[in-house]
Amino acid sequence: MSDLIEPDPERLLSYLRACSELALSSPAAFEEKSSEIIRFIMQKVMLKKSTASDDEATDEWVEEEELTFLDRAKLVGMRVCTHRSLGFARDEKAVEIVRPTFDLLLSIIKNDGMVNDESGEG
Repeated sequence: MSDLIEPDPERLLSYLRACSELALSSPAAFEEKSSEIIRFIMQKVMLKKSTASDDEATDEWVEEEELTFLDRAKLVGMRVCTHRSLGFARDEKAVEIVRPTFDLLLSIIKNDGMVNDESGEG
């Protein structure tokens, strides 16, 4: 966990991808540290202002490899959240567990790709 708190930027995507797979394939193991992982993803990835938002944005789709590092991390961060939700799809507490993920995704949809319309990140 300590590597995730202050990760080497070159390894961040690998860590996030590993968390995404763990959340989906072993939800009980992921859940042991899920609050720390999700807090990290929200604070250090999802709520960071994208450098691409400073550029003249176009509405054209691009390949993931063409995105900035932070925007790729945001995509993988969303996968961690959705995979965590999918891992508990049949759990009796599923609605409670997936509510924050639904709220996050709904916010992104409502704010044209930004988590929060006031912060200008996304």
